[in-house]
Amino acid sequence: MDIRALSTLDEARALVDCVYAVYGLTFHRDYVYRPEQMLELNRSGLVRSFLAFDGGRVIGHLAFLRPFFELQRGGVPLADPGIGEVGLSVVLPDAQHSGVQSALGHAMFRWAKADGKHSAMMKCVTNHTYSQRSGLAMGARPLALFLAGVPQWVAHPQAGGGNDAPISTMLLYLPLAPASGGEVRPPRGVPWLGALVAGAGLGRGLAEGGPAEEAPTDLEVEFQPAKRLAQVHVLQAGPDLAVRLDALNRWLIAGHMAHVSYFLPAASAQVQAQAPALAEAGLFPAGWVPQLHAGGADAWVYSSLGPVSVDPAGIVTHGDAGAALRDAVVAGWRAGAPGPAAG
Repeated sequence: MDIRALSTLDEARALVDCVYAVYGLTFHRDYVYRPEQMLELNRSGLVRSFLAFDGGRVIGHLAFLRPFFELQRGGVPLADPGIGEVGLSVVLPDAQHSGVQSALGHAMFRWAKADGKHSAMMKCVTNHTYSQRSGLAMGARPLALFLAGVPQWVAHPQAGGGNDAPISTMLLYLPLAPASGGEVRPPRGVPWLGALVAGAGLGRGLAEGGPAEEAPTDLEVEFQPAKRLAQVHVLQAGPDLAVRLDALNRWLIAGHMAHVSYFLPAASAQVQAQAPALAEAGLFPAGWVPQLHAGGADAWVYSSLGPVSVDPAGIVTHGDAGAALRDAVVAGWRAGAPGPAAG
């Protein structure tokens, strides 16, 4: 097996063949079916693709990409340049369980460290544990859970189970450099988020209160109607935070979004104080992402679900930390706004 970075159009075309062989046309990032775009994304630095070859055939792919890179402000991604999302994982069925994903992961992390990246995120599906096991074996930590985070029509034929419900995803976080430290303010009424931060061992202090920001809330939204997904990055939390997010969430859910993710500044006194109002608006806590936003600012993850069915018994986790995270997020969801149908 030979591992190398994608650099030619022929390699990009071979990748398309690999993706199609595994997923047909259901893969959730449609740009992987366009070789010219994949090559351009790699040349621009928004994506760094690693390919596994066997006898000249692409048998696997893994990419290090700017997290949520499709959400930008003024053409600039909102995420810190030192953090990346590990994703677009594809391995041919006849090559699975032969170490392809691990080999791709190790090659990627060697490159990421050499390139000065400080951390990596992995979104692992919870209808099976293979990707979770691989990430945890590399030292990653489960820090967030996105209920119903993958549209129901994205079906991995070899993963088992049907495709009649959305798939949840667990975010694993892997530090690649020494932690930066700093303080965060856990939202009031959500003690498990503070425990999550303390247990991660990344040098964060837990703060209470402090001067509340007075500038109006500043946010960016990306919504994908075809996938029924939306994400909201709050760059500045102001006194109007809960009111703004309540109105925005009603608009998104009424527009038939199945899942909305919110990324809120973790050091904000406004977020800490307004957490009960966010819960009343139907937003529930889903975890924490260190150093996500520009300047290395931490973010709390909140979510909201539309009228989709989620069966918590079908959320498969690997290890005690993953199970504890699942239970906390599911409890927050069930205690939230009416509408979601629990399995």
